Amino acid sequence: MIGGMRRETVKTRLRVAIRSLIVDEYSLFIPWAGDRGVSEVAFCSQLARHLAPTLPKTWDVDVEYNRALENEVKRDPSDQVRRADLVVHRRTGRGPANNLLIIEMKTAEVRPGDERGGTEISLQGLMRKYEYQHGVFLRLVDLYPEWKWFGGGEKDDDDFRPVFGTATLEVVLAEAETYWQVRQTLTGGQ
Repeated sequence: MIGGMRRETVKTRLRVAIRSLIVDEYSLFIPWAGDRGVSEVAFCSQLARHLAPTLPKTWDVDVEYNRALENEVKRDPSDQVRRADLVVHRRTGRGPANNLLIIEMKTAEVRPGDERGGTEISLQGLMRKYEYQHGVFLRLVDLYPEWKWFGGGEKDDDDFRPVFGTATLEVVLAEAETYWQVRQTLTGGQ
């Protein structure tokens, strides 16, 4: 497939980026500034920063991207204006050869009936409409990342699965906490 990647390759690259996000941006995950969590956009922008170097330079990585070429705004199948949280694509192309990955991310538990933001259904709708090769619904809640994959010519996941095995996650969290302590020491704990 021209411009394509197998799901396992995309998963590996995204897993590397999520690991870097947790280790390097640990302060986004911990409640050190009150009860309110950090915005989803902050997480997405940092994930994009860590994902881009794992991909060939022929791909663009954008957060909240809303264009479908020129002046056309992206809309979901029900014609609602819709921005995916993060996309890996080529800004000047259309179709599956130019649309590699679309990500919907949640950084807090979604309450039943809360329809704000994207859903699995809206993610799948954007995937079909704009012909993304792969789609992933990513939950980054309480430092236990989970994902659910769609497309890529493979069977869609039936349920959310952990991004990391238990032992790997323990290593990642230990590294994140170590670097966090070093940063706290350097800044005087502020």
